[in-house]
Amino acid sequence: MTIQDIQSLAEAHGLLLTDKMNFNEMGIDFKVVFALDTKGQQWLLRIPRRDGMREQIKKEKRILELVKKHLSVEVPDW
Repeated sequence: MTIQDIQSLAEAHGLLLTDKMNFNEMGIDFKVVFALDTKGQQWLLRIPRRDGMREQIKKEKRILELVKKHLSVEVPDW
């Protein structure tokens, strides 16, 4: 996936990214991208590496929604 591919994917979700991105290729399930939007806001993007991740993502989203009110640290917003 190229920088332009990631920009297009993000734009489809209303997020306008610059081409300033760093990649972490260590994850098995997700490609991790550290990106900057056009307003200067930093983003951490997790892009599924393969099809069939929808159920895992839904479970993680539900867990994060449940625990975020009990944590003093920032929780990802799916």
